[in-house]
Parts: sequence; C-alpha cells; structure tokens
Amino acid sequence: MSRILAIDLGKFKSVTCLLDSDTNQTEFWTMSTDRHYLLAVLKNYHPDLVVIESCGLADGFTTSAPRRLRVLSLQSQPGGLEVETHQAQDRS
Repeated sequence: MSRILAIDLGKFKSVTCLLDSDTNQTEFWTMSTDRHYLLAVLKNYHPDLVVIESCGLADGFTTSAPRRLRVLSLQSQPGGLEVETHQAQDRS
C-alpha cells in the first residue's frame, strides 16, 4: 500500500492528510466538504486507501467514491475504536 488519504470530515470544511507509506512523506490541507471537490481530490491523488470517520457525511462519500477504492470507517466508542471496511460503491 502506498497512498493513504485520511479525512476528518466537517460540516463545511474537512482536514485531510495524504501519507505515502513508501517514503513516509505527508501532506496536510483543508478542503471544502463538497462532493465534487472530494471527487477531484480522489482523481488527482489516486489513494490506495481512504480512512474516514463514521458519520452521516461519510455515508455520502462511500456512495460517490470510485468503485476501486477501499474505505475504512472509524467510529469512537466508549471501549475503543470501531473499524468498518467498505468497498466504495460506484452508482454512476
């Protein structure tokens, strides 16, 4: 696995980190929490894995992301972290 994109979703803005696990280089930026912008980020950076928090905003992401994309959804629980793996569903 080479490129991991982690996204902390916000209602209007999101914080994003791109990690190249081969070189350990990271890149951070804020982005608009907008479907079209998010799809442009996926197209430009070609991540192998996306890590995203579980919330209502994340549901829309997994239905609009390219099918080849693996998505890990993380949700904080009182006893630890709950992790779900999804294959993005391309409905276009």
